[in-house]
Amino acid sequence: MYQTRTPEISAQILLLYTVGIMTIAKAKTTVLTVARNPTGDPEGSAQRLLQSPPQPASNHAPGRGIRNIFPLDPGDLLSLARTNKSLRTTLMARGALTVWKAVRMGIKAPDPPKDFSEPRWAELLFGSVMCECCGITKANKVHSIDFALRRRLCMACKKKNYLMAAQVSTAFPNLDRGIYDLVPYTDISWSSCHPTGKKWYWADDIYDVAHQWDVHQANVLLHLPKADEEMQRFREERIRFTTRVLAEAERFRAWSLQRGREQRQRKEDRWLAISAKFKELESVWTRIRPNLERRMMEYRGFDSLESVERV
Repeated sequence: MYQTRTPEISAQILLLYTVGIMTIAKAKTTVLTVARNPTGDPEGSAQRLLQSPPQPASNHAPGRGIRNIFPLDPGDLLSLARTNKSLRTTLMARGALTVWKAVRMGIKAPDPPKDFSEPRWAELLFGSVMCECCGITKANKVHSIDFALRRRLCMACKKKNYLMAAQVSTAFPNLDRGIYDLVPYTDISWSSCHPTGKKWYWADDIYDVAHQWDVHQANVLLHLPKADEEMQRFREERIRFTTRVLAEAERFRAWSLQRGREQRQRKEDRWLAISAKFKELESVWTRIRPNLERRMMEYRGFDSLESVERV
């Protein structure tokens, strides 16, 4: 048995391929002009391609690129990656990183945390609205993300797995209270969408950190070499991690709220535009209706609507 090596693919070609597929899938009119790269740069910048202004098409213009591309979001790339094995392999390759990054920056989404890959971050922000714990998708769609816990959770799973600080000592009676500082927490309860000022821990996070803590503590009790140093290093790393996660959560939450407001505003603007169009059409119909009815009556051999009613 052997493993096939995924060929290196330039970000430019991958982006063109992706946009072409999405054009067919979304049935949108898109003009794509592909040409050789006269500069000899096979790793052409996807960021530059997305930001390049439209230019008039010319069969003789050197260095032609993408002239007109409809906006993509990371959710579109996720859908493509799930289409078939070939697309998944292509989009998950290291060479596709610039494409994921460029598409994310195109909609001004925040940079992913250090321990998140671009596809994983795209899945959290723009993926399915299923609960990551129980997998419910239909009856209880989860549109909100808890960025402190880095999860998309339904209310039932929150109620079952959330633990307040006082409940942690009950659920884990032998737990060292110093572990509390090593685990990220959320200040949004299972029954609320707003900060409550209290700390809520995810039970599995407590368990995972407690297990690692017990391993280091056992090594210390066994007087293993450098056990004390490793335990101190573990504690400092977890404190830095927790501090970073909580700080990032505030920034991500602010972005999510702003994005929600912008989406609602776009929907409202679209609704007003559609309503205005219908009103315009109504006024047009009012103007043309008498003449149109008269012509229809003449075509059918009637003198007027009264003649139609008598028949």
